[in-house]
Amino acid sequence: MINYTEDEILAAIKGSGGIMSTVAKRLNCHWTTADRNIKINENAKRAMEDENESILDLAESVLIKSVREGDMPSVFYYLNNKGKKRGYNTRLEVADKTIVNVNFKDTIKELLNEVNGKTE
Repeated sequence: MINYTEDEILAAIKGSGGIMSTVAKRLNCHWTTADRNIKINENAKRAMEDENESILDLAESVLIKSVREGDMPSVFYYLNNKGKKRGYNTRLEVADKTIVNVNFKDTIKELLNEVNGKTE
């Protein structure tokens, strides 16, 4: 097993976006070797988590920019995922084992017609 120094691992992680194959390429080793070296080093694990969080922050900031610009697919995505507490959700959640048949096709069609100013 190839063991890398903590400094080598941390340098490979920095700016990788948390992508293990990028880290492995920088270390010139196989993906599983990089993964194993990171798992046994607490500072490396934390650095990898930080990289992942950094990219998540970036993705969220791009999404929010799109929402502010009025991009409707982004608005729907945001409301569906972040607005659940306010009732925005496309998934029906049932607490018991009751079988519920829901036809969203007509509802979605009606909403699209309403948004586009059409009436049937």
